[in-house]
Amino acid sequence: MKNLKLLRIQFLLIALMLLIYGCKKNSILTESQPPIESKDIFWQFANGPSEDYVLSFAVHSSGRTFVGTLYGGLYHFDSDNNSWVQLHLGGSWNDARTIAIDKNGILYVGTGGGNIYRSTDVGEHWTNVASNLTPDFITCILVNSSNYVFAGSNTGIFRSTDNGATWVKTNSGIVSGSVVYALVETSNGAIIAGTDGGSGLFRSTDNGNNWTQHSASINSIRTISLAVCNN
Repeated sequence: MKNLKLLRIQFLLIALMLLIYGCKKNSILTESQPPIESKDIFWQFANGPSEDYVLSFAVHSSGRTFVGTLYGGLYHFDSDNNSWVQLHLGGSWNDARTIAIDKNGILYVGTGGGNIYRSTDVGEHWTNVASNLTPDFITCILVNSSNYVFAGSNTGIFRSTDNGATWVKTNSGIVSGSVVYALVETSNGAIIAGTDGGSGLFRSTDNGNNWTQHSASINSIRTISLAVCNN
């Protein structure tokens, strides 16, 4: 009986030694192997406009890439020369705070001074289509599924139904004094506006005619960007 117990103890000791050896060997192999780099997680310096704040980014259906900056204004990427080319919108403001593109390829860029510049030739020529508006700056532009253009500003939201030819103020329901920093359209066609000034988010289900406060829990947060997932 004692011999049987002794054999069992010896067997357990041998099994334990083999287990320890196997783990140590596996650990050594793991540590000596080079780290696996995922091809899906990779960032590369894009040689974009340097020493500036990048505020906006958009890709046209033609493939041309546009970048808006705080001090250098608007740039597009010249793939032939692998370089960024500065574009001249016009006026005295050197920023390009927001970029939007409609379903027909028309470009809209919002700047300080309450300006909205429009290009119908992929950025070659620009026209200020908001010379009669009163904001100090345009913070965001959204073109929704109805091809209406919405512009957020420090005085609320403006809407154009004719490609920027005319604009109307659509602030019904938005708290006075709210600065609209972000606009996005949901999958069911509702428009969400992110604001500053303790007002939070607002939602419109009628193309901006009326707005309802939609964020009692985050009213004190400044919302500067919004995104909508697939669902």
